[in-house]
Amino acid sequence: MKKSRFFLWSGFGLLAVVLLGAFVFVYLNNTTPSKIVLADEAKEHSVMLHNAMGDHACDCFQPWIMNVTLSAITSNSVNVSWHSGTWQSGVDGPATYQVTWGTTTAKPNTFPTTLPTVAYVDHTVTLTGLTANTKYYIGVKGCCLSNCNRGGGPTYCKTFQQAGGVKEWTFTTIGGTGHTIKGIIGTTANGKKLAKVATPISGVLVTLSGGATQSMTTAADGVYQFTGLGVGNYTVTPTKAGITFVPASRTYTGFSADTSAQNFAQSTGVAADNQVAENAAISAVEVAKVTATDVTITWKTGIPATSMVEYGLTTDYGLKSGVNGEIVYNHDIQLFELRKGATYHARAVSYAEGNSDAPSYSPDFTFKVPSTEDRIADKRLITNEPNPASRWTMFTYFLYQPAKYVTIDVLTLSGKLVATLESPSSSLGAGWNKVRWDNMSDRFGKPLDNGLYIYRMKFHTLSNMEQQIQCSSLRIEK
Repeated sequence: MKKSRFFLWSGFGLLAVVLLGAFVFVYLNNTTPSKIVLADEAKEHSVMLHNAMGDHACDCFQPWIMNVTLSAITSNSVNVSWHSGTWQSGVDGPATYQVTWGTTTAKPNTFPTTLPTVAYVDHTVTLTGLTANTKYYIGVKGCCLSNCNRGGGPTYCKTFQQAGGVKEWTFTTIGGTGHTIKGIIGTTANGKKLAKVATPISGVLVTLSGGATQSMTTAADGVYQFTGLGVGNYTVTPTKAGITFVPASRTYTGFSADTSAQNFAQSTGVAADNQVAENAAISAVEVAKVTATDVTITWKTGIPATSMVEYGLTTDYGLKSGVNGEIVYNHDIQLFELRKGATYHARAVSYAEGNSDAPSYSPDFTFKVPSTEDRIADKRLITNEPNPASRWTMFTYFLYQPAKYVTIDVLTLSGKLVATLESPSSSLGAGWNKVRWDNMSDRFGKPLDNGLYIYRMKFHTLSNMEQQIQCSSLRIEK
């Protein structure tokens, strides 16, 4: 063999030995998985973690619509306000926008019709030209202004709300003019409701004050009626010598329909428990619990009634909770998606059984929402699906405040740690988050055996709060 060819083959052999040795050294000393894939389907993008070191590349963060409020509701207009952020915790996300609205869930109207070219963090839009006493549906779209490489480029829009994925809000415009307040004045029989069993009282002077001033005297039927009223606060007071009426007067705010019934009963012969004939008088109002995202309000009524709360940043309120139609004495309503650090005005509202025209209102009260949250997560809001899992499973959890990091430890029933997942930055924001576990392998990349496992979640917030939650079981069946 020629000497040059001998040296050539010797060089190739030496190179092969060196490469083989390097491969064996890396393989024997590598104690981290070669690849962990965490896909966050809820956020419309995915993250690839290499060797669990957190080196990743994300596509465009979509605008995150937060703290949607409806205020200044009139007979023909409403203000819609919200804040734009991103799924990256603690980061404002200036965005352009469009608001959809209409009298059906299809929301056929769009404002503005042309997508704005300037991005904002805090938004307020006034919708006008509405119809009085009409229910409307509202949707808010946050739109990427530029440089979005997913979903269609700079005009990509996505509707999303911080807590629970709310994408639609409703409100009802208040009435215009031409409303009526009427009622009957009489003596109840055996404590029955005045509108059903009553002896009318004539010659009663009934005075209307507040948004308008009118007066009249009842005839033999005991009926009074004031017409042509606009929206406002009104007080109705009956007087007649020698008669005490219960209640002594009634105050009414706004109109949920064209007519309001305001009835009065003579106190003579009426049992004390039934002196408020048709009105579910509200008492013992308490703000039971306030957090940075929600509040619970409780109260009592003298007779069984429904439950609702009107609330807002001013005494105009503008927002309403859902109506609990259960007829009860003890009431509680929870309000969600509150603005951190804001002071709210509120009042409790109840309707007596069978009476949808004469609501009872509590006096106005206020509560302040904390600027920071003292909770991180709740075991009741942590799940994984599918379970049993064959090829992948999705961990879902709700954060009351943004987190610095979240880890998911998977353990055997004996407590041996077999795998640890670290949530990507896109799954650390306040609200609902999802992390998908695709390979279901142990810390060394070996697929886990079929069987029952448990998992625990560890949370660490931006303010260095920590929490650990032991979760339910996870069954693997491949």
